Amino acid sequence: MKRRTLLAAGIATWVARPARAESEFDLSGLREGWTAPELRALAGARVRVRGFALPHRGLAARFFVLAADPTTVCPHCRPDPGSESVLAVEPRDRFALAPGPATWSGRLDLGGRSDPATGFFSRARLLDAEPARS
Repeated sequence: MKRRTLLAAGIATWVARPARAESEFDLSGLREGWTAPELRALAGARVRVRGFALPHRGLAARFFVLAADPTTVCPHCRPDPGSESVLAVEPRDRFALAPGPATWSGRLDLGGRSDPATGFFSRARLLDAEPARS
């Protein structure tokens, strides 16, 4: 009987704990790149990221890119793939991109990966993303 009581108390404590606030950062402030210790510590956590949304031109793309600079030219065609100032965003649902700055929330995934459908290489991704609420 004590075992059930302890298990129930443990679950109740876990469920009742306060939700952790999402960490937030701006791509324009990314100085050390995706290997910075403070960003590596956020791997797997939900974060909010500010940047400029750029659509991928590939028809098979299920993602878009957040870039630090609105004048980034074709981050998908750069000679240095996986730039430190871009983040691939894989939205939870279908999306419509609006021009200008955007803030998205999702789970931060770090490490080099190529998109199988487009070949786009990214060093960081925002998974299960959605537009951040104010």
